[in-house]
Amino acid sequence: MAKGKSEERTSVNMVSKIDWLAVAIGNVGGVNGAAKRFNVQPATIYQWLNRGVGHLKFDRVVEISQAGNVPLDYLARRCSEFGQKRAA
Repeated sequence: MAKGKSEERTSVNMVSKIDWLAVAIGNVGGVNGAAKRFNVQPATIYQWLNRGVGHLKFDRVVEISQAGNVPLDYLARRCSEFGQKRAA
C-alpha cells in the first residue's frame, strides 16, 4: 500500500530525530562491544559519539554502518554533534 504524504513526512522526521550513530554502537554491543569490534579504546567510541563521524575516514564509517546494521546515509547525517544544525 502506498504511503500518504503526511505519513511520509512523519517517517522522515523520525529518521532525523534518531541518533543513528548511537543505534549502530548499541547494535554492536554498546561502547565496550564496539571498542573490541573496531579495535579502539572505549574513550574513542565516546569521542565518536560526542563529535560525530565527520572526522573519521570513510572506510571506518562504512565499517560502523555494516557492523551496526545502520544505512550509510543515516550515519552520514551524523557528521557533527547530535542535534547540531549543519550549514546549508
